[in-house]
Amino acid sequence: IQLRNQRIRCAESLEQFLHHSDPDTCNKVCKQLQQELGDGVMLVLDGFDELSNQQRTGMSFISRLLRGDILPKATLLITSRPLASVSLNQLLPHEPDQHIEVVGFSEDDIEAYINSAFSHNTQLRDNFQTYIKSYPFVYSIMYIPLHCRIITEVYETYWKEGSKEFAPKTLTELYKSLLRSLMMRYLGDHPDHKCNLLRLGFRNFDQLPRDVYNTLMMFAELGAKGIEKQQYVFNELPLSEHMGLMIQAEDIYVDVG
Repeated sequence: IQLRNQRIRCAESLEQFLHHSDPDTCNKVCKQLQQELGDGVMLVLDGFDELSNQQRTGMSFISRLLRGDILPKATLLITSRPLASVSLNQLLPHEPDQHIEVVGFSEDDIEAYINSAFSHNTQLRDNFQTYIKSYPFVYSIMYIPLHCRIITEVYETYWKEGSKEFAPKTLTELYKSLLRSLMMRYLGDHPDHKCNLLRLGFRNFDQLPRDVYNTLMMFAELGAKGIEKQQYVFNELPLSEHMGLMIQAEDIYVDVG
């Protein structure tokens, strides 16, 4: 059950939570579940960290389900990023029976990924190896598969531009470089902005075309407010007509972690 789903997050009953195209079947199943208190049933709840603070606490249906008020005998398997683990543990009625952490790539996995990513260019691979040895922090975050892909692709972009000295050395620089790369692709797909690409070996985002820059700053503000409120999923965006940049990112990284 995807907790990022707006319908599920706003559910006020078990029938709404376990929505089915056949209402009669759904009602029968829910009635039986409630009669048996969920005994013998496992619910897989994906993305607890994507719930808002209000949905994690108080008397929301999801919080009552997690506390064991709805189906006290059901087994719950809950996935979450570590940032929400404290609030999750506070909500559960007892200590979890099992705690499993996805640890990501091992050193051998990282090495294999690098060899595969740069199999077309051994010189680029060797330079990349020198780069990550020079900046241990960069190497330390490559245990996350998505970071591994971002770092290798960003480095190759700088390599092709002949400016590998600007390759990221911190997490902030990494994501700024990723955003820069996505912006270049986005602008390249829009005829109105192609003329700007010649001068957009940009290092500062205020060099972007004004309309693109303004939209980017709106997204930045949205992200900052989301972090402040611990809200990471947005269902209604006033900027929906400007979502091309986000679609670019989804297309590129849809098959990763």
